[in-house]
Amino acid sequence: MTAHWAAIAVPILLVLAAGFVASRLRFFEDSATAGRYPFLSGTALLTLAAIWHAIATTPGYDRWFVINAYRTLDLLEFCVFLAGLALVALGLHRYAESQLARQDELKTLEGKLTIQENLQQEARGHFQLLELLNVTLKELLIHFPGSAGAAFLVNRGKGQLILGAGLGLTKNETAGLEKYPLGRNLITHAIEDGAPVIAGAFEFAGEHGRAAESRFGSSLVLPLISGGEKIGAIVLLAEPPRAFGRIDVRYLIPVAQWLAERILAARLGRELSVAKSQLEAGAQDTDTILSRLHQALQELASPEADVLVCRGMVGLYGAASVHVCSLQSGRLQIVGGGPREELSEALRTALIDAVDRHKPMIINQETTDQGGRTIVVRSNLIVPLPSGPVPQSLLLRKEGAPFEVGERELRILDLLGQIVFAAMRQSEIVRRDLSRRAGFDKVIALLSGPFDNRTSEAALDYFLAQIQEVIPPSGIVVAFQRHEDASYTTSGVIGADPSILRETVIAAGEGLLSTVGATREPYFAVGKKSVLEAFETFHPENRHLLHRLFDENQLPSFAAFCPIGRSETVIGIAAILLPSVTPEEAAEWERLLTLAGGLYSLRLTVDAVRSAQSGTSADFSAPGVSGLVNDINNHLSAVIGTAGLALNQEQLSGDMKAELTSIIAEAERAANVLKRVADVGVEQPQHPVTPIDGSGDINASVDGVLQTARISGDLYMAGGRAREIVRRFGRVNQTALGTSVFRQFFESVIDRFASAIPDDDIMTISTYEREGYVYLDISRHRRNFPPVDHVSTFGDYEIAERALHARPADIFLTHLASEPCFYAYDRIGSTPAYLSFKFPVQTGGHQVADSHFGRTMKILAIDDQPVILDLVSAMCQSMGYRVETARSGEEGLRLAAADRFDLVLTDLAMPDMSGMEVARRIHRQYPDTTIVLITGWETGVDSGQMQEAGVSQVLYKPFRIEQLADVVKSTSARLAL
Repeated sequence: MTAHWAAIAVPILLVLAAGFVASRLRFFEDSATAGRYPFLSGTALLTLAAIWHAIATTPGYDRWFVINAYRTLDLLEFCVFLAGLALVALGLHRYAESQLARQDELKTLEGKLTIQENLQQEARGHFQLLELLNVTLKELLIHFPGSAGAAFLVNRGKGQLILGAGLGLTKNETAGLEKYPLGRNLITHAIEDGAPVIAGAFEFAGEHGRAAESRFGSSLVLPLISGGEKIGAIVLLAEPPRAFGRIDVRYLIPVAQWLAERILAARLGRELSVAKSQLEAGAQDTDTILSRLHQALQELASPEADVLVCRGMVGLYGAASVHVCSLQSGRLQIVGGGPREELSEALRTALIDAVDRHKPMIINQETTDQGGRTIVVRSNLIVPLPSGPVPQSLLLRKEGAPFEVGERELRILDLLGQIVFAAMRQSEIVRRDLSRRAGFDKVIALLSGPFDNRTSEAALDYFLAQIQEVIPPSGIVVAFQRHEDASYTTSGVIGADPSILRETVIAAGEGLLSTVGATREPYFAVGKKSVLEAFETFHPENRHLLHRLFDENQLPSFAAFCPIGRSETVIGIAAILLPSVTPEEAAEWERLLTLAGGLYSLRLTVDAVRSAQSGTSADFSAPGVSGLVNDINNHLSAVIGTAGLALNQEQLSGDMKAELTSIIAEAERAANVLKRVADVGVEQPQHPVTPIDGSGDINASVDGVLQTARISGDLYMAGGRAREIVRRFGRVNQTALGTSVFRQFFESVIDRFASAIPDDDIMTISTYEREGYVYLDISRHRRNFPPVDHVSTFGDYEIAERALHARPADIFLTHLASEPCFYAYDRIGSTPAYLSFKFPVQTGGHQVADSHFGRTMKILAIDDQPVILDLVSAMCQSMGYRVETARSGEEGLRLAAADRFDLVLTDLAMPDMSGMEVARRIHRQYPDTTIVLITGWETGVDSGQMQEAGVSQVLYKPFRIEQLADVVKSTSARLAL
C-alpha cells in the first residue's frame, strides 16, 4: 500500500518540478524562448508514464487484462518514459544554446549601444560637417564587419542628394552614389516618410540615370530628421541578404537623431555667424547709406539732380553703375551715373519686360568658363520707382557676381528710389525752368538787334538761328518762304539734311501751310497720330520728303506750324518737328512758339512801319499792328492769369509754386519788352511776384518749411529721421506774426516733436480758422487710426510766454514769447499726442468776399477772345463772385439790358463793336455801374472819351489776379458805401 501511494506522488512531484523549472527558466514570459515546446512535451510524456505506473500499483490491477497484455503495456510505458526524458533533455539543450546565443547578442548589443556614447565623446571637439559624417559612419561600421556605408545630405535648391561620406565602397560605387538623384528611390522614400527602411538588394545610379545592380544583398536607410527638417540619410550596405533587422533599427535610430541634431546645430551656428557678420556689415552699410542719403538730398537743388544722385549711389551693394530706366512709347531710355555700355538686344528686351512689370527683379548675364561651369559676368538689379506717367525703374549693375539682396536691402533701395524719383522731378522742373528762361531769352533776342527792313529770306534765317538754340538736338526746324502766288519753298533747314527739301514746292492751297498762312494762326499737332494726319494734308511727293527727314522709328510726336508775318502779309511759316515730347512739354512749346512767332512778326511789322515813315514815330494804328499786339497780350494774359490762379491752390507744393512764379515773371518780362518795342507810352503798375511763403500766411510758411525737408511724397526729414507727414490745410486769413519768426518757430517745433514720438507714428499738421483765430495743430497717430481732430474744441490754451515758464523744455516757445500766441498740449502721458497753437487773425485787412455787404456783386465780362473770358471768369469765381460772359458787344448789351450789373469788364477791340461804344450804351442806361476797359493796346484810348463813356478805369493786358482783385475790391467798397 505504501508503494501505491508513493507511485501516486511521483506524477504530482513531476508536474511540480516541471512547473518550477519552467518558471525559473521563464519559458512562458517570451514566446520566442527556444526549447520550450520539447521540454513541455517531454514533461507531459513523463507525467503520463508516471500516472500509468501509479495505476499499475493499484490492488487488483493484475486482473484487469489478460496476462499477455501486461508485458506490452510495460514496454509501452517504458517507451513513453524514454521519449519524455529525451524531449526534456532536448528542450533543455535548446534552451541552453539559445541562452548562449542571447548572451552573445547582448554583448554585441552592448557594444552597439555604445556607438552614440562613443560618438558623443569623439564629437566634443570642433568638427567640420563632412568630418562629423565620416566619424559617425566609421563608428557604425565597426559594429557591422564587412559592411559598407554612405551619408547623404539633401539640397532642396538643386533637387539632389549630396554624398557627404562613404566607407567600404569601391571607386565606381562611390561615383554611382555621387550621381544618386533626389527622386523615386529607396533613400528619398525614407527621407520623405521620416522612417527607417530595411530593404534587399541595393541599386546604384548608373549612366544616363539608369539603375545599376550591386554586390550588396541587403540595405538599411536611416533618415536624418530634426525638428521637422529633413536633413539627409545614412545608408548601411551588406553583401549577405537580410543582414539588418528590426533590433538594429532600434538602437541605430537614436544615433541618427543625434547626428541630425548635431548637423542642424552646426548649420544654425553657421547661420548665426553669418547673421552676425551681416549685422556688422549692415551697421557699416547703414552709415554708408545715411551718408549717401544726406549727399542725395543735397543734390536735389541741382539741374542734374537725377544724374548726380545716381552717381552718388555707385558702389552700393557692389554696384558698378546706377541708372534710371524708363519706357517712352515702348522704347527703353537709360540715364544716370557711372559708365554706360551698349546693351545687347536680349538684355534690352529683358529690361523692357522688367520695367513694365513694375516689380523688383534680378537679371544675370551668364557665360561658361573653360571648365564648362556657368559663371555670372554681370548682374542687373531692377527696383521700380514710384508710379508716374511712364514706367520707371532703378537699374543697378554689378560686375562678376550676382546681387544678393533681401527684404531689408529692397526697403532701403525703395527709399533711395523715392529720392531718385524726387530728383528726377526736381531736375525736370529745373531744366524746364532753365529751358523756359532760355526760350524767353531767345524770344527777346528776336525783338532786338538791327533789322534794317530785312528781306523775307533774311528774316526767316534770323528766326531759325534764334530757335536753333532752343529746340533739343533731335528736333528739326524747317522755314518755308511764301511767294506772291501763295506758294511756298524751303528757305532753310536745321537738324536734318537740307538737300532733302531743297527742291520742295508747296503749291497754293496745299496742306496745312496754306491754312496757317490764310488764318495767320499757329497750328499744333501733339502725338504721332496727329502729326501723321497733318502730313497727310500735303501732296504725296511732299509728304514723302517730310517723312524722309526722320528715321523709321523716330517719327515726330509734336509738330508746330508758326506763321511769320510783316504787317498784313505772311512772309513765311516755321515748321518745328520734335520726335519725343510729353504732354506737359507740348504745352510749354505751344506757349513759347506762339510768343516767338507773334513777337517776331510784331517786330518785323514795327520795323516796316518805321521804315515807311522815314524814321518818324510809328503809326501803330496801321493795319494789322494793333491786332497783332492785342493777340500777343491775350496770350500773355492767359499765361499769367492761369499761373496766378494756380498759385492760390492750398495744397500746391513749393517746387510747383516756384515754377509758376517763374512763369509769371518771364511772361511779364516778355510783356515789358513788347511795350518797349511798340513804344507803348503808358507804364502799367507792376505787382511784385508773390513770395512763395507769404507774409503772415501760415499755410504758405508751413509749406515752405516742409518743402525744404521733403524727400518724396509724404516723406520728410524731421527730427533727424525720415517721417511720414500728412498736411491738412484749411482756408485761413493772415496773422500778425512775421513770416521769419513763424518759420524759425515752426522749424524748431517740428524737429522737437518728430524726435520725441515713436518711429512708427504718422504726423499730421492741420490749419484752420475759428472765431477770429488761426489754429496750427501738430499731432501723431498710428497707421490706420484717425489723427487728432480740431484741438480747439477741447484744448486747454494758455499764453505762450506763461507756458514757456511752466515748460522750459519746450524751447520752441522762445520764438513766440513776445508774440500774441496761445499754446495747448497733451497733458496725459510722457510723450504728447498733440501740440496746438492759436494766433489772432490780422485786423485792418480788407477781405474780398462780399458777405459783409449783404448781397453778392454781379459782374459782366465782355470779350471776343474765349481765353480771356475764361480767365476773367475763373479769377472772379476764385474770389467768390458770379460772372456772366458775352462773346461780343451786342451780346453784352443784351445781357446788360436784361439784368443790372455792378461791374462791367469789356475789351476795347472787338470785331462787331468797340468796347468804348459798349461802355457808352451801358453807362447811358445804368450810370452807377462801374465800367472797366480791358485792352492790350493803348492807341486810340482818349481820357475824354473814357469819361464820356463812363469808363472809370483801364486794365492793361497782360494783367494779374491781384490787379483784377484791386478793381473788384474798389467796386465792392463803393457799393458798401
